[in-house]
Amino acid sequence: MAQSNLTVSAVPRCSTLAPSGVAIAPAPEHVDHAGNRIRLRLAVASTSVFAIRQALCRVLAGKAHVHVVDVDYRHHGMTLHLDVARSDRYAAMDAVMLVLPAAEFGFTTELGAGDVAH
Repeated sequence: MAQSNLTVSAVPRCSTLAPSGVAIAPAPEHVDHAGNRIRLRLAVASTSVFAIRQALCRVLAGKAHVHVVDVDYRHHGMTLHLDVARSDRYAAMDAVMLVLPAAEFGFTTELGAGDVAH
């Protein structure tokens, strides 16, 4: 099976919300001294924007900026961008998979000086 290419209009195929009784540990503390930030693209099979953003902000503990890029109500999915420090990418991906086990990761790009972190 060929790997899907995740774009802004990509539609995830699986349900993603973790059971309500699952305890989620925050991402470990780590400071990126170089200041290098990257953007992770993420597809989620849900249109509950507030619930997904709240869950991601809770599990990432302020280590990432979460941006909702596109919500597709017709296909019940959304695309998000997570802006994280390069050194925190694996911890952020692990944290996302704890709360959204069926989330699909797409392209990762390096944020330059012209990119604004919100």
